[in-house]
Amino acid sequence: MIILAVDPGKTTGLARVDWEGDDLHQVETVEYEFADTCRWLWRNFGQCPPATTRIVAERFIITAATAKKSQAPFSLEVIGVVKYLALVYKHREPRLQTSSDAKNFSTNARLRALGLWHRGGGGHANDALRHAVKWAVDAGYSSPKLILQ
Repeated sequence: MIILAVDPGKTTGLARVDWEGDDLHQVETVEYEFADTCRWLWRNFGQCPPATTRIVAERFIITAATAKKSQAPFSLEVIGVVKYLALVYKHREPRLQTSSDAKNFSTNARLRALGLWHRGGGGHANDALRHAVKWAVDAGYSSPKLILQ
């Protein structure tokens, strides 16, 4: 199983994780701005077979508080690209999950125990990894490493 995970924003965190048996393998993690994010998504959606690929992204909701902080459309634009490419390449509808669900479950200690960690950057790639791990657990992934913290 391949998991493509997206933490959308002005700088977007992207992760490709392969799930094989009891292991999650970090294949690629990057942090890109919009144009490079689109190229990464295009390449990965095209290379990964729809039957064995799952897509997960952060659900971004504009609230009154969000609107006061910024008019930044970046997250919504990236989610739109993800949904569009899922249609083009006949992948399943992306699963959207909240940032807090991913961060509360996939702590730094848990990511490191699983051998999943992106060095450098602003933490966006690690947030994408958090979404991948949360999706995998919800889909039935379980490993003794999950309890190590």
